[in-house]
Amino acid sequence: MIDDPVPVTFRTDQDVRDYLERFTLGAEERTYMEWMLPRYLRALAFVDECLKARAAKLPAGTETTIADVAPHFLSELMAAAFRSPVNTIGIDYRLDPPHPRLDDHLTIDLNTLHAKDGWRGFWRHDVVFMGEIIEHLWASPRMVLGGIARWIKPGGYLVLQTPNAAALERRLMLLFGKNPYEMLREGTNPGHIREYTADELIPLALDHGLDVVKIHYENYFRIPSRGPVKRALYGAVTALRGTLRDGMTLVFKKRPGDDPPLESHVIHGQLDHVALEDGHVVAKGWATDAARRAPAQSVEVLCGDDVLLTIEPTIDRPDVAADLGPTYACCGFEARVAIDGIDPQELRVRVTDGYGDARDLGSG
Repeated sequence: MIDDPVPVTFRTDQDVRDYLERFTLGAEERTYMEWMLPRYLRALAFVDECLKARAAKLPAGTETTIADVAPHFLSELMAAAFRSPVNTIGIDYRLDPPHPRLDDHLTIDLNTLHAKDGWRGFWRHDVVFMGEIIEHLWASPRMVLGGIARWIKPGGYLVLQTPNAAALERRLMLLFGKNPYEMLREGTNPGHIREYTADELIPLALDHGLDVVKIHYENYFRIPSRGPVKRALYGAVTALRGTLRDGMTLVFKKRPGDDPPLESHVIHGQLDHVALEDGHVVAKGWATDAARRAPAQSVEVLCGDDVLLTIEPTIDRPDVAADLGPTYACCGFEARVAIDGIDPQELRVRVTDGYGDARDLGSG
């Protein structure tokens, strides 16, 4: 372990370079580090800002926690720079030996955040950092952000860095008939699957209780093909309009309250029967959780946003199971709700998996 509990101050590229020199780095890692040094400094500044804003809202002496999604250099730098413990998520690429403040690690394929069994029990954090990761994932960014939102405490922050898909260099390449995006690579790292703009990501984050508090554009990639003259010219042109710059940092704050349900693409079900019987609304149907290959965990009957009844589907439905195929498991349900004081027309049925995903089956 590194005996260095006193926080380290990183002000310049050289500060970061000197600190990381204590580790054994290969040629590829060194090249990547040099390319990303300005971005690391910007990331540390934003995480520091979020930690201070968060601490100001908590009782004095409350410990704050950080999570780094897909750990590597910045996990180590954050552990060195701040007094907060740093947990990591994804494939474990932490440097060896790790800093003492690097704490728990959750090994998970970030492309599988639709399957809740992998992440539902992990810690919630005051600040979650995700840098240059979302563009490498083939999973829907909506599902990725929905999963990450579950790792953030209400009132906590997400700092997300990713390339700007609409940067000036990309626009110019398209103008001259060239594809600005790299060909997918062979091997374990295919490169960038899909790049995004802020206007694409912000609405997806809002759906999961994450309000944008800052949008920052910066040419913080030290691209080797740009010499001093080209870099200066590019900087002057992109200074006219921030959205032309290469990189962007989005800072989100999580709204208080429960996590909004994720509209599920893996929960399936159907209302077979809805009727009034002896002063009750009776709803019958079936539900299954395709991701877990198991019956859905619960069925809720709602009036507006109020949950009137929650039941577990336990009725055998061999007819549906035969139609779905042998890899699925489903169960039927029968829900009975008294109509005293409620409008039966406002009732609806929702199926959930218990981990945040939900699907409305309607009102019949």
